[in-house]
Amino acid sequence: MIVASLTERHRLSVAHKSGVSESGAQVPITIFLILPQFVLMGIADAFLEVAKIEFFYNQAPDGMKSLGTSYSITTMGVGNFLSTFLLKTTKKVTRKRSGGNGGWILNNLNKSHLDYYYAFLAILNVLNFVFFLVVCRFYVYRVENVNLEEAKNEDEATNTDSKENAADKIHGI
Repeated sequence: MIVASLTERHRLSVAHKSGVSESGAQVPITIFLILPQFVLMGIADAFLEVAKIEFFYNQAPDGMKSLGTSYSITTMGVGNFLSTFLLKTTKKVTRKRSGGNGGWILNNLNKSHLDYYYAFLAILNVLNFVFFLVVCRFYVYRVENVNLEEAKNEDEATNTDSKENAADKIHGI
C-alpha cells in the first residue's frame, strides 16, 4: 500500500503539471508505472493464500479439515465485503469533512486523493500486523504427534506396493 500511495502521488503530480486535472483526461504516464505495486500484491497474495489454507487445514480438528479449508476461502469473501464498507465509509467521512465538495474518493481520479486512501490502508495494515503479532504470542498451536516407527513402516509399505504395481504393469498383469 505504501508503494501504491507513492505511485498515486506521482500520478497526481503529473496530472497537475500537465493540466489534465480539471478535464479528467488521460494522464501522460506509462502503465508500467504501476507494475511494481501489482507485482508486490501478487507475491503477497501467493504467500498469504497458501499459508492461510495450510493454517486452517493443520489447526482444524481431524473431523473438520474440509471445513477448515472452506473457512479460508470464506475469509476472502468477508474481506471483500469489509473493503467495500471501508471504501464507502471513507468516501462519506472525507466528503463530510471537506464540506461536501471534495473528499478522497471522487468520480474524477485526477481530483481525488487516492494517495491518502492508500496511506490510510497502509496504516491499517501496520495495525493489523501488530494485532497479528499479539495474537501469535498467545496462540497455542495444535501439534500432531507422529510416531516415527509407524511413519517409516507406512512409507515402506507404500514403496513395496508401488514396486509390485509397476512390475505387474510391465508384465501385463
